[in-house]
Amino acid sequence: MKKSLFLVLLLVAFSFAALDSTALVAGMRSNRYAFIGFQTKENFGVAFENSVQTQSPKKQYARLAAFYAFDLPFNIHSNYAVYGGMRYDKEFYDVGTRVELLWKAHERYLQLNGVWQPFYDSDYGRNFGYLVGVRSFVLPEVGVVANFKNIPEYRDVERRVSFGLVFETDHLSVMPEISIPVDGQNPLTRVFVSFVYYFPL
Repeated sequence: MKKSLFLVLLLVAFSFAALDSTALVAGMRSNRYAFIGFQTKENFGVAFENSVQTQSPKKQYARLAAFYAFDLPFNIHSNYAVYGGMRYDKEFYDVGTRVELLWKAHERYLQLNGVWQPFYDSDYGRNFGYLVGVRSFVLPEVGVVANFKNIPEYRDVERRVSFGLVFETDHLSVMPEISIPVDGQNPLTRVFVSFVYYFPL
């Protein structure tokens, strides 16, 4: 099943590569995962992600995702993705889907964000991740962000609140944040930086 899933995702990736892509996408997620991908004029895209952890190569994790971004009425922006990932030593794998909605109640001062992410982890089984958040751009390119979530930052599902800043320009978005646990499952407070850069082609 794992080989079939990755074969399907690879076929999707090569199919997108044959299209007229309009942007190369590169960045890092939560300090640990570097990614690169591309997005077509029709807002379809694929991305490949790999961990950059301070561990041996066989402990690294790779993920392939296909996504589609689209707009809904009432100034709602949406993104839908499917993904599959595996550690190099095949110790575990995960597959899932992610639906994200961003409602700009006000173009700058009030933006509400929601994520629904059902997924399967080969060790932990089926689970549902979620995120609800709010952000406000106090300056045209600088905003503040607050989220409540249980989406795994690594692999564990844990309830957390996060606070941070977001810096956005035409092609670059950077978000440093602090993640604080709200239950006793994991007492660690984490500091993350994520960013993405769009290279027009």
